[in-house]
Amino acid sequence: MEATRLKLAEAEFFYRKLTNAHGRIVSGEPEAFGFYLSAFLSASRSVTLVLQAERKAQYDTCFKNWKDALPKEQQDLLTQFNEQRVATIHKKGAAVTSKVEEISLSEFFLAVAKEGAHIEISGGIPGTPAPPQYRTGHRLIFNGTELDAVQACGQYVALLSQLVTSFAERFPDESAT
Repeated sequence: MEATRLKLAEAEFFYRKLTNAHGRIVSGEPEAFGFYLSAFLSASRSVTLVLQAERKAQYDTCFKNWKDALPKEQQDLLTQFNEQRVATIHKKGAAVTSKVEEISLSEFFLAVAKEGAHIEISGGIPGTPAPPQYRTGHRLIFNGTELDAVQACGQYVALLSQLVTSFAERFPDESAT
């Protein structure tokens, strides 16, 4: 299952990149989130495909039962992410909305520090509130419902990790013994 684990590590890698690109205050690459989302969708969907290619007989025996035993929300998550991947690879792209959201001044300063950006603060009129700060938030659209993109991707990659772990426990790699 080495190729499956490597594909899962790739999905986790792009999830971390996606997380870092989400909601950046300062970005010289506004398309980064979409690029990372596309790579994440491709890599994460490939986890089950590679698992099936590596261990077809066992996969065909247990995957459907594993999926059917999941809560409906997780089954839907698997289906929706596959549909997003199909849309990204074969159509016009994933169903994503991007919206500028106001954030608190403390969130702004935390994001600036995290991003390593340099900002200059000019003095305002004493006693007046600081001007509002903004960042771009991203949401995936699943069946007409908008979900926080990073949260949904995190749930999906955790579910794939659970699959790989349970599969490895149920069908130990013969070459490892």
